[in-house]
Amino acid sequence: MRQSELRSRYFFTCSCTKCQGTGPRREDRLFCPKCSAESVVGRTCSACGASDLIDYSNVESLLFDMLERGKEALDSDNVIKPLRNSLAILRETQVWPITRQPLPSIIYSLAVHYLALQQWTLSLRYMLKLYFDVDPLLLPQPWHPERVKHNLQLAMLVFQLADLSGKDDPSAKELERHGLEYGVILWGLLYEMEANVDKSHGKESRFAKMVRFKFEELKADIAKGGTRMLKNLNQSALDTEWAKMRKIAELS
Repeated sequence: MRQSELRSRYFFTCSCTKCQGTGPRREDRLFCPKCSAESVVGRTCSACGASDLIDYSNVESLLFDMLERGKEALDSDNVIKPLRNSLAILRETQVWPITRQPLPSIIYSLAVHYLALQQWTLSLRYMLKLYFDVDPLLLPQPWHPERVKHNLQLAMLVFQLADLSGKDDPSAKELERHGLEYGVILWGLLYEMEANVDKSHGKESRFAKMVRFKFEELKADIAKGGTRMLKNLNQSALDTEWAKMRKIAELS
């Protein structure tokens, strides 16, 4: 599924070690209900030897069908409920790793549909879930085009939240308790993207130019903030903000 999506959307064939490997990959496995190892393929656990385990292939097929039907909905509001139901079904199995489809697709779909509904906080939770828990495992190369695209979507959402900060907006008020430093977060995200975008999309691509433009725009805004803001741009500050964002991701 992953390879076919890359070919159809980006005319890109991934040659990372994971894609070139043979045999079951991490996203092909389930957790074992007996030993808890992420080692079940089909109905057998390679870690403890348990066999005749529950076959979830029918559940998987059903949820993929639900996702496809959801794509035909005319508005995000009608997509959210089946997505959340699908998410609940997978969590109830207690054996479904976050890296196994269709769970990553459900998380991403919830992020973008909440974004379309301007439910910024809910979108942020799922965007951060992708950033911390899904993409580093499914797309281990930091320059993978899908991963860089997700990072840009996250950055644009943070720009929106920064603009709403201090205003009479429900999402802004809800996030106040986390004490997020949006400038520091944006610096970290855009720095990461700028380091990878030439390799993911090509130096002269419109995507790469947009990333560089947003980074220069952020640098100009930070310069207006004076030396105090510049002093905050260090690894310790980034680590602090990333810890806050991890807590938000855990709420999804």
